[in-house]
Amino acid sequence: MSRRISQNSSQTHRPLWEKLFPNNLPNPVTHTKEWISETDKICKDRFDLSKPLPYDMEREQEEDYFIPLTNENVLQEMVAFRRFACTSHHKLSRNVTMLLADYDFETKWTALSNAQREKHLLTAFKEQEGPGSAGLTLRGPQKLNCPELCWGELVKNRGQGFLDLLMRFMLDNNDKPPIQPLILEQPRYDEIIGWNEQCGPAQKAWLDFHRVMRTDHIGTYCSLVIAEYAGKKVEFKTFVHEHSTTKPTLAGFEPMVNLFMNGDETKTKRWIKDEAAQRKNMKLFCENCYKEEDKSQGKMIAKDNRGRCTNSVVASRLDSIPVYTPEQLTAREDIPSPVPGYRRSAHLLKQISILNRFPDKDYIALTDEDEFGITLDELQGATVFNIMRNRCMASGDESALFYVYRVMDRQVSKIQLLQRQLRREYGTSFENIMKALDSGHPPAAPEVSTEEIDKMLVLFQRKGRFSAELQNYNPGLQGKKTQPMACQVGPKKDLTVFLSWPEDTVTSSITVLPLGKESWINSRYTKPQTPDILGPNHSSQIPEPSDGLCLPALEKQLHLLYTHPTADYVLWGQIDDPRVPYLVHFEDFSQCIAFLGYRRRLLWNGAEADPDSLAYMLMVLEPALLRKKIPMDAVRAQFEREYGEDEVRAVIKCITGEVYRRERDGKTFTLDHIPANRQDMQVILKALKTAGRFHDLLKNWVPQE
Repeated sequence: MSRRISQNSSQTHRPLWEKLFPNNLPNPVTHTKEWISETDKICKDRFDLSKPLPYDMEREQEEDYFIPLTNENVLQEMVAFRRFACTSHHKLSRNVTMLLADYDFETKWTALSNAQREKHLLTAFKEQEGPGSAGLTLRGPQKLNCPELCWGELVKNRGQGFLDLLMRFMLDNNDKPPIQPLILEQPRYDEIIGWNEQCGPAQKAWLDFHRVMRTDHIGTYCSLVIAEYAGKKVEFKTFVHEHSTTKPTLAGFEPMVNLFMNGDETKTKRWIKDEAAQRKNMKLFCENCYKEEDKSQGKMIAKDNRGRCTNSVVASRLDSIPVYTPEQLTAREDIPSPVPGYRRSAHLLKQISILNRFPDKDYIALTDEDEFGITLDELQGATVFNIMRNRCMASGDESALFYVYRVMDRQVSKIQLLQRQLRREYGTSFENIMKALDSGHPPAAPEVSTEEIDKMLVLFQRKGRFSAELQNYNPGLQGKKTQPMACQVGPKKDLTVFLSWPEDTVTSSITVLPLGKESWINSRYTKPQTPDILGPNHSSQIPEPSDGLCLPALEKQLHLLYTHPTADYVLWGQIDDPRVPYLVHFEDFSQCIAFLGYRRRLLWNGAEADPDSLAYMLMVLEPALLRKKIPMDAVRAQFEREYGEDEVRAVIKCITGEVYRRERDGKTFTLDHIPANRQDMQVILKALKTAGRFHDLLKNWVPQE
């Protein structure tokens, strides 16, 4: 193959062999340390910024030099190698993540003795540079282009240098196969080969290919080190295209090889002979799925497979088509990519992979023995949590991580295990949170934009999650009506996030627990919750029903409210435990005040005299009880026993969807516009403040005279 060498090159014109090949390099297999020492010297000299750029035959060549080099066969080779590089990078990232997250490789590697680490590093060089490994190259050892593989870099800080290099190959999401090969940026190398953004298309493709090969060489070395560490033997395979049959290909190579060998025919023939021997082990393969020929049976599986693989790989030259395996998971669309410059830890990558395996989970709590998924069953809580989780995963945002920590504090039984997990996943960000909490100055509450809420609700809609709550939701912000809401989290409800929540959703912000299991709710209050505290459930705050209006079932309800001060109401009829009373506790400030106000009026007046209050309680409980396993039929039947069958059924007939049409005058009301008594609200606010409930919101509230 003839090549036109630019006559304008300012580089010296020594024979190509002398320029490209160091003389008398030691054997990398039999004299590995000496080989490393010599190649390190040459590499450091090449990358010494104080010295002129070393010779490279392609630097300063023009675009028309590269155009003949990039024919269809060459492009096919480039595309195939880029796919191999993507696949190798993907496998390496998964292996590194597993080693770091599951086998504590970082600690164990630095704990090795110098001799133990040296053994693994040396063996990897022998494997990579020995015969039958990566094939022969006319451009000399690739290691000369890799200052990252100089011995001092690998062993510095008790092996931390190698660990740092290894972590550069970790993907942002191991279940999202890369479609572009990784390129480890090395400005000096780019200068040596003449690569820059202004290169022409053919020149850029050719020189960028060198950058990909350099990075792949480093990645291969890292793979060999961890394989040797794990006690696994590596088998090298060389794949070949049908256009690259041995005799014609090597015949075409001979003039170029002779040029490199400075006209030494003996050396040229030796190189061709070695390459021919090497090619006996090459295998044809299917470019789409990587099935290879079975030489032991004389079958060309790649050819047989071609009819079943219809995708055209060569047609996509910019993005490589990933090679999917049967066990390949699909990356969740609700987990974002990290912001530029943020590197996810191996433990966080493991968390993301488990979430990809369980797409209905919001987070995975991990212990030494097991893992269990956390799924929030309230639309509002799940929306805010997922927004905060995504911020953490994208950038390690500390205020968002504080929110995630407070929510999971309620979900996980052992706080020490949770802290250890988040410390592993988010590192310094979580350490800063713990320091802030210890100092008594927790991180500021995060803010949530309406855009973030809309985006998350659209994702829920797409997944079919919260379908009942989102059946009337229209994506987008234009003309959207919102209402202020407060989302309080944590065992003591010490973190409050304020929202502008879209009105066209059905939300539920309540806790439903078996009566007697509400001890964790008590921790949210600033005062101990006992029956004698003057809160909303104290006998002095709940009016006695009028004569003849207190049915036995209502008497039982009142008794339970008196003796359980954290209950806003008590319901029966849970599908799994129909005979067990369940406490209903409103977590949203506005909903709580409204419910207790209407409850007060209903108990005082009865259902016949105050159908508005009964209508409100029925209408607010239906969305609030979504996913709580207490069907509304059971609630209606309970209300009939408490307030009278005829009265309750009459009100139920007046409710259609989200509209209440009052029977006596035909006026219609939505839930938020059912007439209320302002004086009742003042009484409720005072009782809540006395009880120490919603302390952050009521600490500065003063009753109106």
